[in-house]
Amino acid sequence: MEPGQHFSGGVLGLFLLGLVSRHANNASAATGVLLGVLVTIWMTLPKLFDVPEPLRNPLHTHMTIVVATLTIFLAGLGVTAVRGSLPRQPG
Repeated sequence: MEPGQHFSGGVLGLFLLGLVSRHANNASAATGVLLGVLVTIWMTLPKLFDVPEPLRNPLHTHMTIVVATLTIFLAGLGVTAVRGSLPRQPG
């Protein structure tokens, strides 16, 4: 897999977040993307460097896109749910 292909899951996760949640905002999307990038880096790191066995990704390489998509989508939904349940500040 090419390195750019790992980040295509991020675009799909962000698209699904916007499609499913009408209340998702920039903070939800940014949090989801940040976590998705961190997970993608963790999953691809053993290909670039010698990583100790306990820190290695146990999944197949092709699962990187799936996990990145789910991470961005679910983290974005989680932030949206938490922000929606917080009391609004008058202002």
